[in-house]
Amino acid sequence: MGLIQLKKFDILHRDIKPGNILIRKRTPETFQIVLADFGFAGKYTEESEYFYGTACYKAPEIFDESARVVDDRSDVWSTGIVVLEKMYGLDKGRHPKPKYDSEREEWYANWQKEVRQKVENINCESELGGLMKIMLEGIFVDCGERVDAKRCHGTGSRIKLWRRHSLRARWWKSWVKWVDGTPEMRQTDSQGERERKRNVTNES
Repeated sequence: MGLIQLKKFDILHRDIKPGNILIRKRTPETFQIVLADFGFAGKYTEESEYFYGTACYKAPEIFDESARVVDDRSDVWSTGIVVLEKMYGLDKGRHPKPKYDSEREEWYANWQKEVRQKVENINCESELGGLMKIMLEGIFVDCGERVDAKRCHGTGSRIKLWRRHSLRARWWKSWVKWVDGTPEMRQTDSQGERERKRNVTNES
């Protein structure tokens, strides 16, 4: 949602990474995610000779310096790396940043390969895993085909809805019992009592 708000003001963050994402607790059960450190931020139309950002979170068009004017899809790429790292264990420590410029291209190619393999290996057996994979597959493609922040948010909303109404949600637990691995709705005592009374009335 933060990226959508930035887009309304034609602002690119250009350095999205875990250290620039803050989590603020609002209530015991809710929290708010806040983007921080806008030192590298710039306008959509702003051309730059310097390609900002932290190496392993940079989108390809930023890393190889092929784009002079970029849009929010570069920030979306960076956000996708954060999601893979925090939710799926993407380990950037396996590919430490090279010391010499001559090694940059080979390092980034190996890093991209690691990223794409991680997306391919996401378990799609659950709907949540499937939705996450759809979103991440839309992120880790060439810039021209990459989803923007608005489309990512649409998929994210579906994930949020699934989590809220999933059988795994806490408020479902008292209503569900598992029989041979299949979820089955069970009646509460009050529902059962009402059903019994209706049957007695009908028999009379």
